[in-house]
Amino acid sequence: MLRHIFNTQLPVGACNRRLEAAAERDVPIIANMRFSYGILARIDDNGFRLRVRRAFIHNGISPRLRARYQPTASATLLELRYGINPLWTIWYVCVAAFAGWMVVVNAAELLRRRDTGSWFLVLAPLVFLGFVILCILLARRDRHTLTRFIELTLDATPVDAESGLTSRSSGPAPPAADRPPR
Repeated sequence: MLRHIFNTQLPVGACNRRLEAAAERDVPIIANMRFSYGILARIDDNGFRLRVRRAFIHNGISPRLRARYQPTASATLLELRYGINPLWTIWYVCVAAFAGWMVVVNAAELLRRRDTGSWFLVLAPLVFLGFVILCILLARRDRHTLTRFIELTLDATPVDAESGLTSRSSGPAPPAADRPPR
């Protein structure tokens, strides 16, 4: 799982209120029935989970963002983790393998019989593979979309892991000798 730390000056309660106002509630099955684009959220006092809903396509391979709040004296740190449900990954691999196998078997049969009227048996699995590839390509942008949503909604900035400075902090990073050990 990919992990990032973000910093926001908002307290946990304000973060939850902003997320509830900016995102739709993620209710299983019901949230997917709307035919419009949206950011879906499940929010509690410890953190939240976000995902992207696309119009007309349920993309199970789209990454989910899970965040945990870490309140500090002056700010709130957000520990963001991106992940894909492993069952959906297995499903897409099985579907792609089956469709690829169908293409190979049907192409071999088509070449053996030399029947030009059987191209549908080769093209149908290729269209299905195209749909799988489309889902993967659409999911590639979702991680950036969710991160940008957090940055804009919660006024959050990424924390530089080595220096501890946010992207809005001024000044150079401390020398390596002054950094705390990891």
